[in-house]
Amino acid sequence: MSGTLLCYPNLNQVLRNSPLFSGIDLSSAETDMQNWLVRDISAGQILLSPSLDNTDLLVLLEGEWVVTLSANSNRPIAKIMPGGCVGELSILDSQRPSSHVLATQDSRYLVIQRDALWPFITCYPVVALNLLRIMADRSRDKSELLESSLGLLHEYRTRAETDTLTSLHNRNWLMEIFPQQLDLSMRIGQPLSLILIDVDFFKRVNDTYGHTVGDQVLQHLAAIMQGNLRSTDLLARYGGEEFAVMMPATYANKARASAERLCRRVYKSPLLLPDNDQITISVSIGVAECLPGWKLDDLLNASDQALYIAKNNGRNQVQCWKNPF
Repeated sequence: MSGTLLCYPNLNQVLRNSPLFSGIDLSSAETDMQNWLVRDISAGQILLSPSLDNTDLLVLLEGEWVVTLSANSNRPIAKIMPGGCVGELSILDSQRPSSHVLATQDSRYLVIQRDALWPFITCYPVVALNLLRIMADRSRDKSELLESSLGLLHEYRTRAETDTLTSLHNRNWLMEIFPQQLDLSMRIGQPLSLILIDVDFFKRVNDTYGHTVGDQVLQHLAAIMQGNLRSTDLLARYGGEEFAVMMPATYANKARASAERLCRRVYKSPLLLPDNDQITISVSIGVAECLPGWKLDDLLNASDQALYIAKNNGRNQVQCWKNPF
């Protein structure tokens, strides 16, 4: 069903409230609008699409539309209510629409063809200003949406890379960032060391005090490590009660000295419990310096071998990997 605008006098109030016609006396503009068409569209149909050319400015008179990035998206980026318009950008730049516009309700709308719009703007220049305001508002809304989306992406990425118990980086982050740092160090000829830290007798803590206290031990240790490592050191929870620290620009002897300081600090910082009891914590640490041609797996294996020696030799100590060749 369609007809000229003059056939629907009850729709004039919508146009008076439309941002597009702000500042215009519509009663004096009826002659210039008499050939504009009014059309109906059913809910679920698409009005504009990036795959189709558009030469019309569409003004919603009754119903509701949504703007989406894809035809099948159920997450609209904007909602168009009566008085709102779409298609203005493709009218001005002669390009296809950048988004989809979908009718979510049976709707009635006004069609202003490009060839009819320009003479109307010539007679009523305020329409050009109104279009600029509409596009500025759309641009601002899109910027806010983009900023919000980027914020959500950052939040999701942070959650995906953060260990919820200790708030340290997790293994996913480690497996992405550590190889990048290793490659960088190799390219610029910079030394790099890795230390693996394991809580001694952690199962005994869980069995004696329960898993809640075991979690507190890991949180306590994480706080100690954060306070006793350099800002350039990359710290992550490797898994269970094991942690990994990559130390750029650090030879094995310096890494060992840092590891020994950390080992002493942990042992001298017991976890205080609510009943005035306390748990003395100790850690075993394995240290390895990256050799030319090594990948992350090689460095992890070397550190793990040194950690195994530290645990076998009585725990609460630091051991350095020694090249057998």
